Amino acid sequence: MKDFLKTVLAVVVGLIAVSVISGIFTMAVIGSIALAGKSAPVLPKSGVLKIDLSSDCLAEQSQSLDPISSLKGEQSRTIGIYDACRAVRLAADDPAVKFIYVRADANASSISYLEELRAALADFREKGSKAVITYMESPNIPGMYIGSVSDRIYLTSCDGSNPMFFGLTARLTYFGDALKALGVNVQLIRHGKYKSAGEPFVRSTPSEENLTQYRELLGSLWSTVGGAIAEGCGIGIDRLDRMIDNLELGECADFVKAGLADSLMSRTGLEQKVAELAMESSYGDVDWILLDEYVKVKCAQRKSAHEKIAVIYADGDIVDGRSVEPGKVCGDPFAKTVAQVRADSSVKAVVFRVNSPGGSVLASEKILDEIRQLKAVKPVVASYGSYAASGGYWISNCCDRIFSDATCLTGSIGVFSMIPDVSGTLKEKAHIGVYAVNTHDHSNIFSLTHPLSESERAYMQRSVEGIYSRFVDIVAGSRSLDPEYVDEIGQGRVWSGVAGVEKGLVDEVGDLSDAIAYAASLIGKDDPEDCGIVSYPGVPDTMEQLMMMFNGLSNPSDRDISAYVDWFKSYRDGRSEMTFARLPFRVEIR
Repeated sequence: MKDFLKTVLAVVVGLIAVSVISGIFTMAVIGSIALAGKSAPVLPKSGVLKIDLSSDCLAEQSQSLDPISSLKGEQSRTIGIYDACRAVRLAADDPAVKFIYVRADANASSISYLEELRAALADFREKGSKAVITYMESPNIPGMYIGSVSDRIYLTSCDGSNPMFFGLTARLTYFGDALKALGVNVQLIRHGKYKSAGEPFVRSTPSEENLTQYRELLGSLWSTVGGAIAEGCGIGIDRLDRMIDNLELGECADFVKAGLADSLMSRTGLEQKVAELAMESSYGDVDWILLDEYVKVKCAQRKSAHEKIAVIYADGDIVDGRSVEPGKVCGDPFAKTVAQVRADSSVKAVVFRVNSPGGSVLASEKILDEIRQLKAVKPVVASYGSYAASGGYWISNCCDRIFSDATCLTGSIGVFSMIPDVSGTLKEKAHIGVYAVNTHDHSNIFSLTHPLSESERAYMQRSVEGIYSRFVDIVAGSRSLDPEYVDEIGQGRVWSGVAGVEKGLVDEVGDLSDAIAYAASLIGKDDPEDCGIVSYPGVPDTMEQLMMMFNGLSNPSDRDISAYVDWFKSYRDGRSEMTFARLPFRVEIR
């Protein structure tokens, strides 16, 4: 018996020891990561500024060191687009920067971010005598879009390169037939013949209206992107289009022959060219200045400035809720952030940066109300990134002036409600019977287990029509447009930033830097650098990321299907309204 008790005691002591050691180890790891995330890099006295778009991930805001990447020994390089562009422009006057080297292929940045970075690189070239050179191994449209602003474009001379240069495409996926086969009846109520956010769940093919808007949208985007490539490379857009249609750009040598690149180079040849431009005897003597490190040193926020410009980032799907969700614009917390900026007397002007396809109408209304109160006491300038559509446009069209990237998707003034009925699935497929006991005729209207009656559908349609009318009136009042005209260009239709200017939805094509400069001018500042630029809401630092990770929180996929899944869950749990203002699909250029 004594031996048994000794064994049990030894096991307990061992478990306690393991727990303590594990805790100490975990805290040590947390501490080391936190310190790594806060340590300031030391830049070389002189070197080449390197922008590697295969690892430098452009986003709305710069982020701290990713704890998972740190544990793997990797370096996270999530760089805010304003910080990246500001750094490039500062480098033009920095004697420590000899030139800029861009690795442009294999990048995962949105085309709107590349548009803003391209403008900064153009300013860098125009401001001084420093060069921008670009290197690619597998040229594609985003890479050539960035590369076309460079002094020289070099491509690999190695065999096996895989150019992907075929034009733009939008792949629209439809689940209507599959859902019917599973017994799911998705009941779609909408206003707007172009409001196609619910189409994938009720159709097997796109509507003519949706095909029309996407053809014109892609045409507008290609005019911007393809036009810039053609102009930068000194060829006509018609010639570029012919080469793409005739599949003439299958090898790197084809790009050189067509005038889209300067020459082919082996790795050794490229290293010799870099050393030559850096005025070093060998490639090994070249000192590199990484973009993310340059940003950390040169673009730190001046939070102590007496006069500040606040940049409020609305980045992600708009959802209703009282708690913060990573990657989403949550109604109540975001509204509180806007109120906080309004109450800060040191903030003299605001830039409202929108990168959202929309979402919850209720959350959008809460945010709009706060933006209007903010505008009543301070200038508010809007800047549109990749998306400012539907709910994203709802919350921001009242701003004093709206700047939009040319490749932004905006508008989508429309409303829809989508309620799935899974009664057929439960009965015919799963053989489950669900019975509702109600006090009134429509108590279980949103149970998802019965089809809407005619009166219930009419009730939902009235709600959608009322919200659409409200949306039209908001835009008409804010933009000084006739409501009938807003209805005509609305109907859920998506426009590019360029078309948005033509239709009166946007004031001018310009990036975040342009919006900040304009906001500075409204408070009598010729240079935004005379102000402190502060960002809201703040991004989580390394320690906060770790705590979210340990608490089981993660950044969910910001894709269309995941958004619909979230909405369906909210229906089930009774946490959300049933009506949405959201973009039909996301468009990405790769």
